[in-house]
Amino acid sequence: MLALGLLASLWSGPGSTASAALNGTATGSAIGYSGQVFIETLTPAIVVSYPPDATETRSGLDFRSIDKRITMRADSAVSTCSSEGSTARVLAATCTVTLTNFVLLVNETTIVTAERIFAKSYTFSFIGTTASDTSGTQITGLCVRTTQSGDCAPAPPSATSIVVDYPAPRVTGTLTLKTTVSRSSEGVVPGAGKRVTAMQLELTLQNVGAISLSVGVADTFVGGVATPVPTAPPTSLPATPTPTTGQTRPFHAVMPVVARD
Repeated sequence: MLALGLLASLWSGPGSTASAALNGTATGSAIGYSGQVFIETLTPAIVVSYPPDATETRSGLDFRSIDKRITMRADSAVSTCSSEGSTARVLAATCTVTLTNFVLLVNETTIVTAERIFAKSYTFSFIGTTASDTSGTQITGLCVRTTQSGDCAPAPPSATSIVVDYPAPRVTGTLTLKTTVSRSSEGVVPGAGKRVTAMQLELTLQNVGAISLSVGVADTFVGGVATPVPTAPPTSLPATPTPTTGQTRPFHAVMPVVARD
């Protein structure tokens, strides 16, 4: 991400020779959570789309399924999308989602907790190159409870998948972390884009049904960008204009030179 940002900044300074700003398409979205709980489809929440720049903030997030079996809580949830990273010669889109002190409960029993869930997608285009980056996505303080009497088991920072197996209520399944999906077009527009999901929960509550939740989803795309053509300095003087009808050139008399003895 740092290298990509540095390259982009190098082409936005006074030394650039591009004659005009890049034209193209830049889009994005940020979603706090969405999914399916048993037979209930969750409407995506804390959602923003780009363009234009937008932010949605929710304090005291508290979702409970219709049957009261599943609860999601967070002290705060913020989704934002903007043109951050764009300059006169760089077209970019940035979307982020942040949830603090996230908790997932099944039948009022805490199964998953996280101090902070952060998802980030950034896509840009400059001098004919379009690229996406999601390396800023991270989850801190993640714990999965595995026994009724014990504390949660902290997840190592490098974990990409965690098995869930809680005895009572019987909850089994998998947490997949920081999954990404890349694309090279959006409809008929060529370019680059990447969607990142900070946490994907695929769980089953015994004798009840399946739980599928996407938590912290950020997506950006930039495409259809034409590379500006550098403006070259003139290599010759303008041609002498040709007189139009009715115009005459100035008359200059030429006196003959006579030899003298």
